[in-house]
Amino acid sequence: MTILALLLTGFSLKEIAAKLKIQAKTLNDHIKSMATICRQKSSVFDHHWHNKGQHFHLGSDWNFLQPKSHNGVLWVCTADLDSHYIALQSLNLNEQENITGHRFIGSDFLASINTAPPPPKSSTLRDILESMSTGHQERSHRNNPLHNQTQLNYPAKSSLVSPIYCTAAHYLRLNHSLGNKEQVVISMSFEPMLADAAMLSFNAMRQKQSLDLLYQLDDEKWTEGKTGSKPQTFKFKDSEVPWSLSEQWHLRGKADQRAICQLVESNLTQKQAHQLPKLSPVTHYMDRFHAMFKSSVNEPRRKRRPEGLLPLLDIYRAWNNLCHQEKPGETPAVNAGISEKPLSLDQLLQ
Repeated sequence: MTILALLLTGFSLKEIAAKLKIQAKTLNDHIKSMATICRQKSSVFDHHWHNKGQHFHLGSDWNFLQPKSHNGVLWVCTADLDSHYIALQSLNLNEQENITGHRFIGSDFLASINTAPPPPKSSTLRDILESMSTGHQERSHRNNPLHNQTQLNYPAKSSLVSPIYCTAAHYLRLNHSLGNKEQVVISMSFEPMLADAAMLSFNAMRQKQSLDLLYQLDDEKWTEGKTGSKPQTFKFKDSEVPWSLSEQWHLRGKADQRAICQLVESNLTQKQAHQLPKLSPVTHYMDRFHAMFKSSVNEPRRKRRPEGLLPLLDIYRAWNNLCHQEKPGETPAVNAGISEKPLSLDQLLQ
């Protein structure tokens, strides 16, 4: 438990080994053992979460696992936006040893010239979205977020999986675990890879009209539960699906905006879509991991050994769902109604 406490308070693996006077290999073995326990603990609570009701509102986002390493490892997360319970996380990493040198992501996925994405004309959501849309259209593959990489620091032992295959597998697992639900709403950041994979993987729900799928982008200070203005529809030059924009006005200063693009409409009206929770719990979850494990994430020798972070991800997800209190006594598992009270670190590892 001492190792776990030190990990979660920001100590690097090197500092922990020195503080506890143990060898690095011994420390790694302890961490792998804790990760196994955390995976088993998470699976029990995941089962209860899957069966907690018939209506789910989920949020998905993605990031690079090691943003400064340029090794092509993507991290996709989906959370229950009502309780902030992290339902699933996936990496485009195949842990099987890369004996043949086959990397799965070929040179056609990479760019010949590294060109900067077009800057938005202003800080308004509409101009930001238009800039992002232009960037998506300039990709060699619509659903390839690696399009601007001219080269990758391929993992030395593991292999990379194409981003769209990883994301489709992520949503297929989620679809399988949810089963026959009456209504599932999935909000996601403006990324075609996420939308294409979700529409493919949840095709049966689409046919039963139990799926609502939408892009969502909010100003940072957008307030949940506060009514915005009547949504105004707009469309980009080459966009197939229209967006809608609503605003929350203040007595002083500029208005906060929310932009929604309903890709699949089954049950939600445009007004209801603009009253949904924010995507920030997923984004904050990923940002907190990068902050807490900064020394390991940015360690130069680990950029070609990303599989070393997998045990930390398992530990971090279990801690976030079962132990981390956003308010006194409230963890995501408690908020989801699948746990009576927060677990201590000792209870997490039992």
